[in-house]
Order: sequence, then structure tokens, then C-alpha cells
Amino acid sequence: MATPTKENTLYLPVSKADFDNILAGDKKELFRVLTDTNYRKYIESAPQGDALMDIDILDDGDIEYYDGDFINACKDGQFPFYIREFKFVRIASGTGKERRAAIIEISSSTTQIAHDKKGQEQRFNAHGVGGYNSIMELEREYCSDGDYCIWQLVYHLGSILKIE
Repeated sequence: MATPTKENTLYLPVSKADFDNILAGDKKELFRVLTDTNYRKYIESAPQGDALMDIDILDDGDIEYYDGDFINACKDGQFPFYIREFKFVRIASGTGKERRAAIIEISSSTTQIAHDKKGQEQRFNAHGVGGYNSIMELEREYCSDGDYCIWQLVYHLGSILKIE
């Protein structure tokens, strides 16, 4: 088995309730919404910071279509990036002397389209697309077959290796 290192371990703050449920074995997944401000933490990026797109999903025509708003790209409901492969997650809850932490094995990581409180997929079309990061400020028209979506990463948890 690999040893946790800075390179293969994801750090995630969690609520006290989530921390306790993970340690109790009741919570087996951690979810993180992918945004234009955090994507570098979760997906593979080129040295200059651009997300590495899966060219089997997005081609040159798609790049022009999305006009730089790739993080929400949802071509045919497929996630168009490469997820960073972490072997472990270090979760932490609380602050100062009350801070608790644990290192947990990640058995796998997947992606899914985020859902709203009613259970509907967060897929949409955007009006006036143009320029990186502009998608968050555009008027969204939610629909079941939208060309954009809110992506969510799912980390499936394995064995608890260490409680700190």
C-alpha cells in the first residue's frame, strides 16, 4: 500500500457531523462542487493552470463553442476533464485545540452532475456566453439537456488509516 504524501493526499475541511459520521462508517462519500475558483485542486491542469480537457469528449469545435467557459462544459452529459488521482484524503474539523483530523484511503473518485434540492440535475444553457469565468454571471436557462452543468466530484472512502 502507498504511504500518504503531500502529492497523493487531498486535504478537505469537513463539518463536525460529517467527520463523526465518516469515523463511524456511516458516511462513505465526500462531495465537492467544481467551480472556476477551485478546479485546479481537483482536476489535472497544465503547467500554466489550464484544465486538461479530454479530447475524446471536447474537440476544437467545442472549444470555440464554449468560448473559455469549460469548467461547466457538459457535452452529452460527459465530464470533459481528467480528475487528479489522490490515494488518500486528510479530513479535518474544528479549529485550534478542538481540531480533529483523520487520514482515509480513497477507493475511487467519480463525477456527477450536481442536483438541486428538488433532485433535478443542474444542467442549463447560458445566454450571452463570452469569456472565461463569465458563465457564473450569465442568465441560466435550466433544462434537462443543457450544454452546461454544475459538476460534482465524489470521493468514495475506504479504510481509515489514522485519526489525529
